[in-house]
Amino acid sequence: MNNKKWLIWGLIGFTAILLVTAVILFFQLKQPAPTASPRPRPTASPQLPPIQETTTEEVCSLSFTVAASPSPSPSPSASPSPSPSPQPTACFDTCDSDANCEADLRCLTVSGTKRCVNPSCTEDADCICASPGPSASPSPSASPQAKASARPKPIF
Repeated sequence: MNNKKWLIWGLIGFTAILLVTAVILFFQLKQPAPTASPRPRPTASPQLPPIQETTTEEVCSLSFTVAASPSPSPSPSASPSPSPSPQPTACFDTCDSDANCEADLRCLTVSGTKRCVNPSCTEDADCICASPGPSASPSPSASPQAKASARPKPIF
């Protein structure tokens, strides 16, 4: 019985300490925080000097001289090489106009990008329109494969 009294008085004392701590913290948190220094007040900006307007045309003038520098004369070449002519763009490649596309393709906007497509089926990436009736499935085409070699190639 005596042990139970000590236990009860100990719990009451512990509760009292917690209550006092809670009250002290409550009043400390309720006080406003001290400020280090008063806030600076904005000041009016200084007066800007008045702008002087001029009526002369030569206030801002720029002049320069362009002269050609002497360059070495071109040496004759063995044979003139033809410049590469632009190749027509293949099916579903990007384009700028119909002139960029192959003969039967048109440059149309597909999903926000201008592409060379068959106008009859603009969404087909192979430009071969599928017939509406039953048709044979397309035959698989050969795709390029990398060949393995016995010796690895050095990377520079």
